[in-house]
Amino acid sequence: SKIVGYLQADYSTGQGESEVINRAISSSLLDGALVEAGEVEFQVVVRSARIVHLRKAFDQLSVQAHLQGMIFASIAEEKLIRRLTGSSIPAVLLDHDLHLPKINAVRPDTHGAAKLAVRHLAKLGHRRIAVAHWEQEDMNPWHLRGYREGMRESGLRCFRAWQMFQPINRAGATQVVDTILQTSPQPTAVICFNNSFASFIIDAAENRGLCVPEDLSVVGGGGGDVIGLTCVQLDWHDLGREAMRMLLRASDEGEGHRPEHKVVPYALQTGRTTASPKC
Repeated sequence: SKIVGYLQADYSTGQGESEVINRAISSSLLDGALVEAGEVEFQVVVRSARIVHLRKAFDQLSVQAHLQGMIFASIAEEKLIRRLTGSSIPAVLLDHDLHLPKINAVRPDTHGAAKLAVRHLAKLGHRRIAVAHWEQEDMNPWHLRGYREGMRESGLRCFRAWQMFQPINRAGATQVVDTILQTSPQPTAVICFNNSFASFIIDAAENRGLCVPEDLSVVGGGGGDVIGLTCVQLDWHDLGREAMRMLLRASDEGEGHRPEHKVVPYALQTGRTTASPKC
C-alpha cells in the first residue's frame, strides 16, 4: 500500500486554550506534505492530538492502515518520539529535530532567524533589544540561543529582564508590553517568537499609548502573514513538501537510508514596524 501517516501536535495554554502558534503554520505544513504525496500517488492519513493523547492517536493511525512511514509535526518530547517510533517504519520530524537513531528531521533555522532580526535592529541603531519568546521554551531552544548570540556579536548587552516567556495570545502580549514599560533601561525594540505574537504585541503596545515603530520597533518571527510587519519568514508550504520528500526517500532506500537533518533558513522582510530609535 502507498499510505503514510501524519501526526500533528496540538499545544494548549495553561487555561486549556489551543495555542495560536499551531493554527498559524500547521495548515501550510500539512498542505505542502499533501501536495508532495499526491504527486507520487501516495495517500496521507492525518491526525491531530494534544500532547497527552499523541500515543493513542499514533496507535489509531497504525491500526487504520499499513503505513509506509510517518511524519511527526511539531513534536518535541524525546521520550515520546522514542516510544512512537518503536516500530521499524521510516519517520520524519517536521518543525523540530532530535538526533535519534533512524529519525529524519527538517526544521526552520530559528537560531539564524533570531540573529538576522538582531542584526537588522542593530543596523537601525537599536541598542536595547528585547525578545518575546513562547512560554514552552523547550519546544524551540534555538530561537533564544540565536538572540543571545546575535546580541553578543553586535556588541550589545543582553539583560535577563529583556527575555520574556509568555503564552502566544493577547494576555501574553499585554504582559510583554507591561514588562517592557516597567524595565529599566527600557527596550526600544522587541523580537517576537512568531508573527501572530508580534501582531498581538503591536495591539497591546498601542493600547498602552506606545507608537510602533516610533516608541517600540517590533519584528515578527515567521508564521502567518501580517500586512506591514517587519519579520523573518520562510515558505512553510515548501517545508511540508520537503518533509514528505525526505520520508519517501527513506521509504525507498529502506535499511540503506542514512537519516537526514535539514535546517531551512529564513529571509528578512522589512515592513512598517521597525525604525531607528528616537534616543
